[in-house]
Amino acid sequence: MQFVPFGDVVGADGAEWFSIDDEADVFHGEVVDTRDVIVFEGTSVAQLKKEFKFSVDDYLKVCEERGRTPDKPFSGKIPLRVPPEVHRAATAAAKA
Repeated sequence: MQFVPFGDVVGADGAEWFSIDDEADVFHGEVVDTRDVIVFEGTSVAQLKKEFKFSVDDYLKVCEERGRTPDKPFSGKIPLRVPPEVHRAATAAAKA
C-alpha cells in the first residue's frame, strides 16, 4: 500500500492523505491531524475528490447538529515556527 498526500493530487492543504490498495483497486483517504475521524474512498481520482467533499461536508453538518466546533488540522504554527511537516512528524512521534 502506498501513502500519498491528497493535496498533491487535488491541491488541498496537505492535511489529507490517501492510500492506494492495489489489490482492491480502491483509494482510501483520511483527514489527518484532527481528533475526529474523517475518511473517504473511491475507485477514481474524481470519485475520491467527490467523497472527500462529501465526508468533510457531512462532518461539518454533524458538528453543527451537535453544537460542536469542528476540529481543524494543525496549522504548523507553534512558538518554534517549524514547517508543517515537522509539526506533523512531531505529533506522530508523540502519539507513538
